[in-house]
Order: sequence, then C-alpha cells, then structure tokens
Amino acid sequence: MHSTTYLINGINNGGLTLVLSHGLNSSVNGPFMEKMTDGLAAHGFKVIRFEFPFMVEGRLNDAPVYIENTASLESHWKKVVSELGTPEKLVIGGKCIAAFAASRVADQLGVRGVIGLGFPFVSPDPDLILDQNHLKSMRTPTMIIQGSDDPLGSSANVDDSVFSHTTSLHWLENAGHNFIPSKNSKKSHDENILDAMEWIAEFLDFLEQ
Repeated sequence: MHSTTYLINGINNGGLTLVLSHGLNSSVNGPFMEKMTDGLAAHGFKVIRFEFPFMVEGRLNDAPVYIENTASLESHWKKVVSELGTPEKLVIGGKCIAAFAASRVADQLGVRGVIGLGFPFVSPDPDLILDQNHLKSMRTPTMIIQGSDDPLGSSANVDDSVFSHTTSLHWLENAGHNFIPSKNSKKSHDENILDAMEWIAEFLDFLEQ
C-alpha cells in the first residue's frame, strides 16, 4: 500500500494546520503550490502537503493518470486526517479535485475547515462526474477562491445558491484556473496568489477565534 509522504512548512504553535494536495496531473511541489505554501508559512501557519497515490503511480509508470470517480481520493483524505490526528485542528483542501474530495468528507471527519483553490464546478475530465449536491448542506466552514475566468467554474456560470451558509466564495477578477491573469487583468500572477494567501490567512485567523 502507498505510504503517504508529507512535506511540512512552518509552525503552528498549537494553532490550526493547513493540509493541501494537488489537482489532476499536477504536483504538490509545483510553482503554484510552492509559492502558496511559502507565503502561508511566512504568515505563521503550519502547512502540510501530500500527493495522492494515483499521481505517484502515474509518475513511477511514466504514464498519464485517470480516475473514474473521487472515491479513492476521499478514502485517502480519511487516511491522511487519521494519520495527522486532531481533526478539529486541521483545515483541509488544495487545488481543484483535491478540494472537491476534501469537501465531500469534511463533515464526516470533523475537520475545522476546507479551502478550495480553483474548485471544479465543471469536471476537468468529461469521464469524471462530480456530484455537487453536498455543497448545499455542508456544515464545515469552507472558503473557495476562484478565478473569474476559470473554465472549471467562472463568475458567469457559478450560482451562489449551490452553497450552504458556511461557505464563502472569493473571486480573483480576470484570472484563470491557476490564478494566471487573463489578458484584461491589471494584476500579475504573483499578485493574484498574494491576494489568495491574504484571504486564506484571514480565514484561518477567523477559524482560530
């Protein structure tokens, strides 16, 4: 069985720990995740990253990776939270499909919160069906940060009525799925990531009160 390897940045001095993972065909140590992690660690938060087994297997086999559903990701989130312990001190999520899977199991696990960076309101794979119905009844405080031009969920197509009252949605104007600026944007990629980090820091501070 795949043994989870954790990358740990920052300290929490008994506070909340943010646990992040990646989207499809991306990694936890890519430039986006590195910048996000370094920035949040500099804010004083402990950030733990891990990779899902399907990505490890794909890399070892030098082959594209596919998943038929998010059941295996949800199961691995349960394993991760069990290994890290004290779920009420954990905020889980990450990029795209990782955040979706985290949101599916958050209430069951009793974690303190969920963070989604580029949430897949539209599936990244036409063969992967993502049931969004759980978003209407989630009890766990959740923050989603989304580029307004994200093809997996743009500001023109995402209806706030799909969320429960515990979920907040922040838009990065004229930004795409990885928060990369669209041609009409007045902000750089680094500025978009900085804005996202500030929102996350405020969210974590709020949850610690």
